[in-house]
Amino acid sequence: MSDTHDAGDVPDYSVWGDKFNMEAFRTNPARWNKDWEKALRTRPASEVFTHMTKMFMKSMNNKEVIPMLRGQMIRMQEAVVKLWDSVEKLGGFEDSYSRVAGRQDARCWAPEITVSGLLKRSGQNFLELIQEFVKGKKEAGVGKPYFYPSPWWDKVLEGVPQSVPDGLDQRTVELSTIQRNDFITKYLLYVAMSVFHDISMGSAGMKPVTDLMTNDPHTTESFAKVAQNRREQPVVRCQSCTDTQVENGPKFMVCSTCKSKLNFTIHYCSAKCQAKDWPNHKKHCGKEKIAKKLPGTIHDPFWFQPDMPDGLRNIPINDRGTVGMDSLGFIDPKNAPRYSSALQRQVNLITADRDVDYFLFDNMDRPVRFVLEDPMLKMSFRIMRTEALSSENPKTVEGMAEHVIKVMGQKPGLSTAGIISQFNKEYGRDMTDKISRLESNRSENLTMPESTFLNVSQSITGDCRKLT
Repeated sequence: MSDTHDAGDVPDYSVWGDKFNMEAFRTNPARWNKDWEKALRTRPASEVFTHMTKMFMKSMNNKEVIPMLRGQMIRMQEAVVKLWDSVEKLGGFEDSYSRVAGRQDARCWAPEITVSGLLKRSGQNFLELIQEFVKGKKEAGVGKPYFYPSPWWDKVLEGVPQSVPDGLDQRTVELSTIQRNDFITKYLLYVAMSVFHDISMGSAGMKPVTDLMTNDPHTTESFAKVAQNRREQPVVRCQSCTDTQVENGPKFMVCSTCKSKLNFTIHYCSAKCQAKDWPNHKKHCGKEKIAKKLPGTIHDPFWFQPDMPDGLRNIPINDRGTVGMDSLGFIDPKNAPRYSSALQRQVNLITADRDVDYFLFDNMDRPVRFVLEDPMLKMSFRIMRTEALSSENPKTVEGMAEHVIKVMGQKPGLSTAGIISQFNKEYGRDMTDKISRLESNRSENLTMPESTFLNVSQSITGDCRKLT
């Protein structure tokens, strides 16, 4: 039967769900998806169009509906161009249909967009969909809609004159086309949002979000890079000297006791290295699954992302298996680069008061606590702070400074010039030009002057689940 969701306490009645007695999403998501994909494969285009257009026939006489929906779709498409990655594709479907007109029945507008189809070839189908969408939207231009091409949709439009009343053909076609592309756009956007849910749950899929924060927020090439750099399988490294096994080279040895008793693999490049590591390994051998979490190996939770920053790699996981907010934005002092005296002062203060996102200093050099209340903004800012404290040449300082200036620059005792001067002392760079370039890039993408990179990120991710 049709499903009822708790999102906004709005019942999600489905015409197609009743017609084919589909499983409810909340009851069995996998079965729900299988029922839908079967229905999408078997229904002719003309039947889909006839049933779907009945849902919005009452809106056809309202001349404001089409421009409004077109504008919303364009803004959403431009958000997709700026933000992409995928983790939980089924979750993306749940979010997308719950936010689009017609709700889950909206899937009928795009039968070619199915979970099983996009997961084929190790997810390459999804990557190609994203690349095609981004390329098409860029070619359409800013402020212009992009309509995803489809032979199936062309076939639908051929039969329009026979399925709708005279005089409604053009508006029906336009509104239907917008509804179809609105669903596709929202699917891509809300799949990207699941990345942020992974961060809150402490999963290993945090690197794509780090790339979003540390790279130019306006280049989609960084998104493609994340997928292209992803490892297909862990590397083999020596537990003693940490050398990596070369492809087609000699195979590394394994500890036979751990393998036979624990089904746990520890590699050594030679008997010499194994003997050297024995004093460390013997107390665990055959008893406990303990090994060095060498980057890229099976013991590294982030083995599939070779560029994972150490600051995020070493974030502690709490007893619930999640990342606590008070653990984000800090790095192990042993891995820290050499800080300026001003930045070391900052590190000392935020370490002592872990609820604070940053400390500013007023015109009397007194510390002022800067605390972000919004969970998404706080998480984004702290990821950027981690990068800023982990590298001698961080890419995120400009974004941090820009947001702090917009929020705090007019507060008593603070000023834009003073905040810029503080960041200059802390990170040893001229922030004025860098912030100006960041704002110039954003203005070219039609974001509001009062917005910041963090605001843009928040508006894109919308209704993300709360962090721990």
